[in-house]
Amino acid sequence: MSTETTTTGLTAINSISHLIDRAEPQRVTAEDLRWSAAVAQQLTNRGVEILTAYHNGRRMVLHVERDPNFEGLRGSMIRRQPAAGGHERIYAIQHLGVQVQWTAFEAAAREVANG
Repeated sequence: MSTETTTTGLTAINSISHLIDRAEPQRVTAEDLRWSAAVAQQLTNRGVEILTAYHNGRRMVLHVERDPNFEGLRGSMIRRQPAAGGHERIYAIQHLGVQVQWTAFEAAAREVANG
């Protein structure tokens, strides 16, 4: 390995080191875990599969396979993004301080040729 390659590599590392030093891991408290476990148990009892779980910096998020249908709670669309053949809509609700979200697919309208 040449001195030039080593110096270039060190320069690249030093140029991003200020970003790495500022990055703080998300702090998850025992209370966050307790509430997310309680919600996860309720979802499991309803037959809803949990796909992922993470902390978004403010609260725990459980991404599930479908609308959990909690009594009295309706999901709000938080994001819409293009997908093959249509759009994906991400819905979310807050339940016991945990964000539960799911994805619904909306097929694109088919165009009919004039003539």
